[in-house]
Amino acid sequence: MPSGADTVRKLIRGFDKGMYSRMEVLSRLVEEASTSRPADLAGALPANWLAEVRTATAKPPSSIDDVCIVSGAIYRNAAEHEAHKAEMRRAWFEGAWNWHRFLEPEK
Repeated sequence: MPSGADTVRKLIRGFDKGMYSRMEVLSRLVEEASTSRPADLAGALPANWLAEVRTATAKPPSSIDDVCIVSGAIYRNAAEHEAHKAEMRRAWFEGAWNWHRFLEPEK
């Protein structure tokens, strides 16, 4: 299984080649923090992407129901679409909170 840092590098390469949109990559970067440590992900992210993640997770949603997912090329092979969307919302919610705690620690 690839590490979170490997996933980050793959996403950035895909974006640079025009395979993914900015929103697809940003959503996937947030979701990745649901299964990988944000510190490991941050170490592999260029500064401009880390700034985008910081902005996207500065005010995480209070509920999974508040999560709006971005779907596209990265997710096109999902067999059960509704179950897959629910998993994406859960991953984004958890990832957003993990990024938020990492990037905006309590003072």
